[in-house]
Parts: sequence; C-alpha cells; structure tokens
Amino acid sequence: MEKIKEGMIAPEFTFTTPWLENQRLTDYLKGKKKTVLIFMRFYGCRLCQIDIDRIIENYEYIEKHNSQVLIVLQTEPHIIREQREEIDTPITLICDPDHQLYKLYNVGIHNLKDRPDAVTEKLNMAIKLGYKKVENNQKEIAKQLPATFIINNEARITFSYYGIHTGDTLDIKEILKELNCDKNQ
Repeated sequence: MEKIKEGMIAPEFTFTTPWLENQRLTDYLKGKKKTVLIFMRFYGCRLCQIDIDRIIENYEYIEKHNSQVLIVLQTEPHIIREQREEIDTPITLICDPDHQLYKLYNVGIHNLKDRPDAVTEKLNMAIKLGYKKVENNQKEIAKQLPATFIINNEARITFSYYGIHTGDTLDIKEILKELNCDKNQ
C-alpha cells in the first residue's frame, strides 16, 4: 500500500471516540478550513500524553483559524473515559484498538534496534512532569510509528508526515506553522 501524500484525497473512514460511535471523517471536515489528523501510539503512552496535552494547551490558536485536531490512538474507548472527561478534551480522540486506520493510512512500525536519544529524552521529561503509563489491554503495537496529515475541507491532503521513530510526532509549533496559525493574531 502506498503512503498518503500531499494532493491525494484522504481515505474515508468511520470511527468511534470515547464518547461517540459511527462518526465519519468527511462529516468532521465540513465547516473547517483544515483538519489535522495525527496517528499516535496509545493513550497510556507517556510520550502521547505529553503531545496530547501540548496540543490542548494551544488549541485556541487552532480553533481561531477554523481548524481542528483528530488524534488516532490504539486504545479502547473505556480506557480513555477512565482518564479524561469529555468536557476537558477539545480535540477528537479516535479509538482504533484493532489498528484498521493505521493500515488504511499506511502508518507502519519502526525496525530500530536501539531507542533513539530523542525518545529517551522525551520519555524522561514526561516522567519528570508526572505522566504515568496507563495499561492498554495489550492492544498497542509497541513499535508503532506516528504520522500527521493536514486535510482541507474538500478532503484533500495538504500536508503529510510519517515519523521515523515512536517519539517523532510533529511538535505543536510545527503543526501551528503548517496551519498558518500565528499566536499573535
């Protein structure tokens, strides 16, 4: 299966969030200038938790630019509901414990023998900040790579990035830059 690239039409899918079922990607694209679709590992991953919180902390800038964020996680809905309240979660968390969307978007796994220093540094920072690993009912793929796509309201991919290691999720500053979100506006 080929990688998703700029200019392609985003593959359609139906999904479940921790609080809703039978949601369609195209319904979310309507009315928004851009949608950021991020594939992370699983909710209990400390690296993912820190990235999710950074996005939430900056979400007002994303919303100001008529954009939104959807994050795909290898996590069952009840696990996220036990950790987060819907009211405190402005982003859409997509539950994909069977990894179907990862396959649809051709988001692979890494084959590195050693953990990259960047992953170790980010993990140590997450631990220092108090993030705790949450069990995932063994639904996660430990070597799952991240990926980020930006999709316009016509379902066209305008940005595509496949991570090269488990901690290689785009930094929020890069996401804001790709969305042309200026915090000073």
